[in-house]
Parts: sequence; C-alpha cells; structure tokens
Amino acid sequence: MRSVFVRFSWQILAASILFLVPLFPARAQLTMPNPGAVQIARPAGPGNFDATSLLQEALRRVGLSGGTIELTGPGTYYVNSPIVLDRRTALRIECAVGAPRAAADNQTVNIVYTGQQGSLFTAHAVRSLEIGHCNLAYSNPAYTGDLIDLGGVTGVGDTTEVYIHDNRIGGLSTSGGNANSLIRLEHSNHIEIERNFFTRSATAVLGASDTVIASNLVSIRGNYFAGPFGDVAIRAGGSSWTVAENVFEPKAPNVCGVLDTTAAGVIALSFRGNWIGDGHYGTCIAATRGPIRGGDFTGNDIAGAQVGIALGKSDGVSITGNHFEILKVGVDASSASNVNIVANNFSYIRAGDQVHAPASR
Repeated sequence: MRSVFVRFSWQILAASILFLVPLFPARAQLTMPNPGAVQIARPAGPGNFDATSLLQEALRRVGLSGGTIELTGPGTYYVNSPIVLDRRTALRIECAVGAPRAAADNQTVNIVYTGQQGSLFTAHAVRSLEIGHCNLAYSNPAYTGDLIDLGGVTGVGDTTEVYIHDNRIGGLSTSGGNANSLIRLEHSNHIEIERNFFTRSATAVLGASDTVIASNLVSIRGNYFAGPFGDVAIRAGGSSWTVAENVFEPKAPNVCGVLDTTAAGVIALSFRGNWIGDGHYGTCIAATRGPIRGGDFTGNDIAGAQVGIALGKSDGVSITGNHFEILKVGVDASSASNVNIVANNFSYIRAGDQVHAPASR
C-alpha cells in the first residue's frame, strides 16, 4: 500500500512540475565571451521583452573605453528609454550578421523604441561608433524625436568616425511615421551611412541646422530611401557631403522630396549616380532654406516630378551627365549664380522648360 502511495505522490509531483514550467520562462542571457565583448540573447519564444536594462548593463560592462555589444538571439528587443552612448570610444553594436534589409517590420533582430520622445541611441562626443545589421525601429504613433542622435558636448568635442550600415531604420507600419528624423547629425564629423533601408519619418538624415561647420565629411552611399517621408529624405547641412549610388522612392503622393538644405546650407555637395523615381509631384532636389556653395550633380537618373533640381540662391554648382524625364522643369537655376549645366539628357520635357537659366546680370 505504501509503494502505491509513493508512486502516486511522485506522479502528482511530476505533473505539478510540468504545469509550473511555463510560469518560469527562460531568462535573457548576457555573457562576456572575452574582455570588451558582451553578447545578449533574448528569451526564446513570443512575448514582449523589455531589453532596456540589459542594454544599459551591457554598456556598463564594456565601459567607456570601447568594445562590442552583439545581440545574438533572434526576435524583438523593446527599449522604453534612450540608450545613452555619450563620451564612449570605439563602440560597436552588432545584430544578426547578414540580416536582410527589407521593408517588413519583423527582421532577424529588432530593436524597437517605444517612447514618445528622446532617441533610441543618443551618441554625443563619441569617437568611433559602428551600428550594423539591425532593425532599428520605433513603434509609438506619437513619437516625434530623432531615432539616432549624433552630436557634440560643449568643452568635450564632437562625435566623430561613425559607421552605420546594413540596417533597416524607420517606423513600424503602425507607427504613423512622425519621427523628426531617423539619423540626426549635429556637431558630428566623418560619418558613413551605407546600405541601409530607410522608411517612415519626416526626414531620414538631418544635417546641421545653424552652421556649416557642425556636420562635416558625411558620406551617404548605397542606401534605399523608401519613405514615405513627410518632409524630405535628406535635409543636408554642413560641409563636404557625398550622396552617391542611392535609390530614392519616396512614395508620397504629392512630393518627390529627395534632398533639400537646412538653414545652414551646404558647402561642397557631391550628388552622383543616384536613381530617383516615383516622386509624382513636387521638387526632387532643392536648396530652399540655405544655399549650396560649390557642388556637382553628375550621372543621376531623375524622373517623374514637377521640378528635377531647383538651386535657389546656390553658387558654384555643376550639373552634368544626368538624365531628366517626365518633369515639368528639368533644372531651375533662375536665382543661382556661377552655374555650369552641360551634357544632360532631357526626355518628355518641353525645350523651354529643360533649363531655367540664371538671369543675366
């Protein structure tokens, strides 16, 4: 009789253990495979996982002198307050290597900001920062901040040597697309933005607002700007900007909105080898808030808008070897000076509207 009771008790205990297992899901793992490197893996399975404190702990472990934070577990890592990277040196944030850049909300590794203000990453006075292979997103329809904020600290210095590559960056499909910008550059230099997919914000890349010496040596290359963008894909401000080999499809019904300027304007802008389509209406490239002082537009395909390039009061700009198609005006340089517009191809644009040349002075 006792053996039967014991056996029955073990069966009850085993059943109780099986019932309790789902109440204690696997915890996130934070490991340091070697000094200066931290790996984070979220718990397996569905469900919301708040990774804010875990990312902050990872930063504490790598310290100010730099290291690598790698998110190795697939899934979504929610962040409810800004991750501050200020004053760090040689920091690398890496998600699943080889993760595709695509429009879908759900990628291999998703870092989703849930706040209404602030930034997912704030990086002021940082020297050498790399962010790669992540889905950097925001989910809150009321969010109006700058998703990645690169800037300086008075008395310390600017942020320098930043490489942001192979990411999906933008709002989720339910976000409303109201972010002020996806990458803000203010007092930041030597910035490389390559092979990213940008979607859903007012502006994807926002340059310096008040002075041309506040964001310098900026390279934006090989990206896909899908939109929709409420303002413009790139609002350039600073000096020595290169925008090359990108695809722009803003997908907004009443605006082309590829590139415009901040009030600071741009010194030495090189815009070459870009493809611009599906703009529908509006102006594709403009200098409305500040002038372009020295620059070139070379080898671009610009189609389907009201105006291809409107130079405003820019000076010292060369426009050569471009293809303009299905536009009401190819180039409006009527208010610009010292402009060289030669050897361009114009299709389906009236002869008198291919180039509005500067007025004779």
